[in-house]
Amino acid sequence: KKPTTTTTMMMLLLPASSSSSSSRKRKRMASACIARALILLLLPLHGNGFIHAFQHAFVTSRPPTTGVKTSHHRRCGHHHRPRPTHAPPNAVSDAASFSDFRNEKVGKSHHFDLEEIDGPFDSIKLRDHWGRSPLLIRNAFSQEGMGKSVPTWSDVVDLVLQTPDEARAEEQEEYIVDGNNDSEYYDEPDDDDDYDDDGGDDDDDYPTSRVIQHVPGTLDTYKTEFGPFPPDADPLSLGSFEDHEDALAKTGSSGNGEAAVVVSTLLVNDVDRYVPSLSDWMDEHFRFLPRWRRDDAQISLARTGGGIGPHVDNYDVFLIQASGSRRWQVGDKISTKEEYDSLVEASQVRVLDLGREVATVDVELNVGDCLYLPPRTLHQGVATSDDCMTLSVGCRSPSASELVSRVAERVTSLASPAAVKFFTDEELVNDFHSKKQQSAGTSTTNDDDDDDDNARNVRSPLDASIKDKMKMLVRNAVEEVLEDDALWDEIVGMVATEPRRPSSSPFPISLDDVDDDWKAELGVWGDPDSTLNAVLQGEGALFRAEGLSCAWSSIGESCENEDSAPTQQQNTQNRIFRLFAKGHHYALEPSPESDSCDIEGLLDQIANGNCIDRASFARLNIVPSGEIAATSLPPNLADFVKQLIFDGILYGESE
Repeated sequence: KKPTTTTTMMMLLLPASSSSSSSRKRKRMASACIARALILLLLPLHGNGFIHAFQHAFVTSRPPTTGVKTSHHRRCGHHHRPRPTHAPPNAVSDAASFSDFRNEKVGKSHHFDLEEIDGPFDSIKLRDHWGRSPLLIRNAFSQEGMGKSVPTWSDVVDLVLQTPDEARAEEQEEYIVDGNNDSEYYDEPDDDDDYDDDGGDDDDDYPTSRVIQHVPGTLDTYKTEFGPFPPDADPLSLGSFEDHEDALAKTGSSGNGEAAVVVSTLLVNDVDRYVPSLSDWMDEHFRFLPRWRRDDAQISLARTGGGIGPHVDNYDVFLIQASGSRRWQVGDKISTKEEYDSLVEASQVRVLDLGREVATVDVELNVGDCLYLPPRTLHQGVATSDDCMTLSVGCRSPSASELVSRVAERVTSLASPAAVKFFTDEELVNDFHSKKQQSAGTSTTNDDDDDDDNARNVRSPLDASIKDKMKMLVRNAVEEVLEDDALWDEIVGMVATEPRRPSSSPFPISLDDVDDDWKAELGVWGDPDSTLNAVLQGEGALFRAEGLSCAWSSIGESCENEDSAPTQQQNTQNRIFRLFAKGHHYALEPSPESDSCDIEGLLDQIANGNCIDRASFARLNIVPSGEIAATSLPPNLADFVKQLIFDGILYGESE
């Protein structure tokens, strides 16, 4: 059943929250809710594809994210929080969950194949499948390699638990918001306590997380609870369905008052931003993906029966089993319209009920297995063990609606003749009198009443000629943007690298926002000049901020030598290079001092490589082999790199 506008508004703006939700949480979600509201206002203009993209972004997958202080503490790890004991509950059968797909019987006309091959993972094995068909790679990744890089179950849970100080501050704030001012309960923090303006420790920062719960065998009981969660909680045990009036009926209970059996899944986004070893692992194995095409590392934790229902994604995705096992049902691709028409109205999660028989293939993934799914592929996963952890490496790419929106923004901000030109009709008066004369016919009377009647009989619709003129106005204004190479390059780079989800705190963190205590802790790495000098002296390396989408481009023409391959100097002449990060761009104009430098190699190393050390600068002909000071860099390159360090795009650290 197709959701109504009101239902969609409630789905996006009012996610479920527990009784422990505080005003502090509400503040964190304010910016995301505002963004959702603006998106909803635009839905009628963009159609089904637009609503799908943002229901996906804001409801069930890859939600708003926050920054992380470990951008400058790459290998120091995340500050640890108390870890609860996660005792598995009674196992729940997953049989009912698979009936949701309505695919027990596959029609002969709906045959579906899934190729299965042996590992190890190699991008060359994707050549015949990328963007076209699913592929299952058994033993794609070694357990040993994943064990060193992928966080454990407890590590992931630890990321989404509040510190005791913040939990206490939240309880006090909730108490005051509810109209209480009991001074015996509310303790004002001491002046030297490290509390931020909203209460809580300002060192605390959390990846966006949510628990999705549902009653097995149903599609309309999915509930969402957003983190972070209390410090002593087991997120997978939160919530209850006792308040659902129809929960017992849906599970076939005898009506003795017992709560329905509920299964849960914990989803955590941007884990690679918080776990540097995972970021390195992704850089190593998914190097074939330009960094701007790769999204975050999402990890799902579930006990037996846990899942998030049948759905499709708009992007390529790699589903990697990190621990335990999960059973997947994989179907064919479906259209955006069919997806939108199949959304379950009563569900808080974007799950589908196609209302028809669907051909699927069932596969079970064990540790190290990888399932590749192209965009729009119908799928559903259900945990088949109590220690199921699945790593999702998703891709990203701009949609036509995003690019059109950016072009429209530029058109409205330009003061060019084409952008500000209004519709005009020089023949309006002549046309009116011509029509009036035609209305008069062969009458030669000069009667004023007849003249008024003829004027009233003139019809002036929005005819084809008027609409064609307006179409030309739009085409000229848009073409002005599209034909400006520098402007179009900027639009594409910004759309390709801008954050896909709203962020409630700055990321990456600029050195300008680092306080004195933190700079003292960073030492040599707290200043762009000393950082670059240290790297050139071989004391460390520059790293790209984890979880950051980057891309680079060049505009302008290089000199071509018809008789021989162009030299490095010829390749960089008359060109402007740009690095894009988080929707912003940094321009780098070549200079005579940098003509011999491999600027393209430097930009690609920053955007797509693992790190930049002294050997990298030498290999790229940026510094002579005998030089060890930042002053040995061409001034334009030194200023460029130092600006990236200052803005937190790059940071230095001992290897």
